[in-house]
Amino acid sequence: MNKPVQIAIIVACLAAAGYLVFGFVTKPSATANEGAPDILHFLCANPKCGHGFSWERGSDTGGRDGDTCPDCGTESGYRAAKCPNCAHYQALQGHGTYQNPCPECGKDMPPLREQE
Repeated sequence: MNKPVQIAIIVACLAAAGYLVFGFVTKPSATANEGAPDILHFLCANPKCGHGFSWERGSDTGGRDGDTCPDCGTESGYRAAKCPNCAHYQALQGHGTYQNPCPECGKDMPPLREQE
């Protein structure tokens, strides 16, 4: 193979690689809040309290962490899902799953990204 053909192949490969890298770098991350809810729900970790509460992503939480219970002040809470029908909170299980239908009212709950 002569030199001009080799150079053309190398240039084409470098151009293709540059195009792929540029596309990868400028593409938004699949996990960068895509489909993430604007309102996060929590369930108090204190078994005596068990209060369900919500806060809006990026809002001022009054000097406390978002997962701190506003009722009893317990500094840890579980991420939760909130039923839109009966306002029942249930702690999320592995990988953001929860019991569906709602154990309280028996109606289907929407996916987390659609909850308010």
